[in-house]
Amino acid sequence: MYLVLHALVVVFCAYEVFRALANSRGQAPRIAMFASLGIVHGLVPILTPRALMWGMASDASVTLAALAALLGIVMFSVGWRIYERSRPDWAGLSPGLQALLDSATGQRLLRRFFWVSMAVSVGAWLVNMIVVAGSVAAAFEAARFEHRVGPYMYFNAIMMHIIHLMIIPGFLGFFLPRRYRLIGIVFTLLMAGLILIQTKGGRGFPMGMMGALVLAYALRHRLTAYRFGLLAAGAAVVFMLAIAMYEVRKVMARASLGEMADMVLSAQTYQGALTRDPLSYHQMLVAAVEHFPRDHDFLNGATYGRLLVFYLPRKHFAWIKPPDTHNTFARVILHDPATLTTIMPTIMGDGYINFWGLPGVVIIMVLNGMLFAFAVRRMRENVLWFLVVGPAFAWFALMAVRGSPYEILTVGMSRIAFVWLLGIVCMFAYRPANLWVRQFNRNVLAAYGSLARQVDQVRGAARPPAFPGRSTP
Repeated sequence: MYLVLHALVVVFCAYEVFRALANSRGQAPRIAMFASLGIVHGLVPILTPRALMWGMASDASVTLAALAALLGIVMFSVGWRIYERSRPDWAGLSPGLQALLDSATGQRLLRRFFWVSMAVSVGAWLVNMIVVAGSVAAAFEAARFEHRVGPYMYFNAIMMHIIHLMIIPGFLGFFLPRRYRLIGIVFTLLMAGLILIQTKGGRGFPMGMMGALVLAYALRHRLTAYRFGLLAAGAAVVFMLAIAMYEVRKVMARASLGEMADMVLSAQTYQGALTRDPLSYHQMLVAAVEHFPRDHDFLNGATYGRLLVFYLPRKHFAWIKPPDTHNTFARVILHDPATLTTIMPTIMGDGYINFWGLPGVVIIMVLNGMLFAFAVRRMRENVLWFLVVGPAFAWFALMAVRGSPYEILTVGMSRIAFVWLLGIVCMFAYRPANLWVRQFNRNVLAAYGSLARQVDQVRGAARPPAFPGRSTP
């Protein structure tokens, strides 16, 4: 029965992807989300032998997890459609935002953001290593979790949010002249590799950086067979590197760069990949169903209680801030009450363990669908959100699939604050620019009615309003 449910997941996600391909530029984030969910919760469980399912989980748990996956993905689609109803289906970015970014004012903003974000993020990375580890060399030689706790724990956490701006240049390079694109790609690949080595295999942020390149390419170019092949190849490379680094990071402390490269290219590295992170995320949903509430009570929204007071240090506010629910989840499913490990329960599993099973899956997935639709819509129609969400969308999507709302909230809020501050540094006023973009979009809709997807071809015919900035688009 569970195989039928997973097959339905594959079919439903394939339907969502092919439907979105009609507007591949505008719906690129949606394609990425449903393709990922279809692979992780549909295709991989079908290919995984029953004997390798989580801890020999019961047949009832395996089937219920498959049902939760199918129900959750359908509800995610429902939430997305609820938010997007009656809104124009722009081809790529909205015509107003695209016109602004192509203008003299917009290009000046992007160039300044390109260099400033690069300088600030690299500077923060270097300063953080020197302060926390004592020197750059010591940081590269340190064990993976050596400096996770200690006297500089909070300093390190703050600096990591600034370092997150490193994801911006590679994304913006695709909206600037060709030389910026080349610089952005080289910078992204170089820094992703250095961070991968320095963190001894921490894959989340490097994957997000490379994913930003793929999304920027998808937003910037019309889809052709050749470009679709490039996008698919790029996404496949990112995915395969994520699989390979799970094994490579085990030997990074003693292996040379050549030896690590050989491991990445070795077929042996990929054996058993179906049961390893990141392909094994569905196993965490099976674990959630198997152990909650049998071995631990439901969390009654503790994850979201932490979101409301994320800024309070738990050691001083334990009476109001719940413990790290990812650590709680790890302790339960590993049967180790002393472990400091954190394990994410997947996006569906997060709803399941917090809100009493399948009702929680429905609630959380509808809300997530609406939240992602809101973020993508704002990214395509608002300058500030374009800079906040666009570069980091691949990272946000990865964290969402894993079930990490805490990280999404904290990084999302810090990105809004830092991008706003960088706008001040770059001498750019977001509010008048966004008013101009909104009016431009209204003029386009007034001129062409509901033909929003065709506007990309005739955008220049719409009469733009007077731009309030220092130059006129």
